[in-house]
Amino acid sequence: MYKEVKILMKPNLSSESLKWGIAQTFCHELAHMWFGNLAITEFWTQLWLKEGIAQYMEFVGVYTLFPEWETWT
Repeated sequence: MYKEVKILMKPNLSSESLKWGIAQTFCHELAHMWFGNLAITEFWTQLWLKEGIAQYMEFVGVYTLFPEWETWT
């Protein structure tokens, strides 16, 4: 469940930071879908593993889609 502002935008009116946030959210959640079954944890103490992979892949995804945003810098 997301707020509309996290997934909807108007290409000519939305700010760059909003576009970055939306791309980041989509890539993060897509990473959870792709790698979720590979990084399932038995205990909440290992939640960092699942979130760590998703956060790393969000940067990979955003950089792949929008290299001009210089995600890694």
